[in-house]
Amino acid sequence: MCTIISSREIFWKGHEIRNAQSIEYDVCNKKENYEIGIQAHEMIKAEGIFAQYDFFDAVEQYFHLPIEKTLKSDDMVIKILSLIDRRVGKRTLHRMRESIQNEQEIIQYFYNLRCEADGIRGLCKK
Repeated sequence: MCTIISSREIFWKGHEIRNAQSIEYDVCNKKENYEIGIQAHEMIKAEGIFAQYDFFDAVEQYFHLPIEKTLKSDDMVIKILSLIDRRVGKRTLHRMRESIQNEQEIIQYFYNLRCEADGIRGLCKK
């Protein structure tokens, strides 16, 4: 979670988007630049590249959501935080066993880590 790396990747992802869609950069077209920046930001977050402010935003959202919604969140950081939350019990972890296999590798890692910590390692193995 480095803001400098995130900013650099947003820049390059925006450049890729413009090239793929044959969009020429126009400094005066603020709306287009903003929309491409948002799209690039979402793309790098999906790749697991976060700025510090992304983490803080996710933590703030996490604290204001019920645990059931955090477990279904599309935000990788929120989902990871919910997996290590003690409000998520062994039965919930067990019910997630099938669906967790469709998640990104980092989410599976934290799921398995939590299962190990709770002594239910056998349930969490693929």
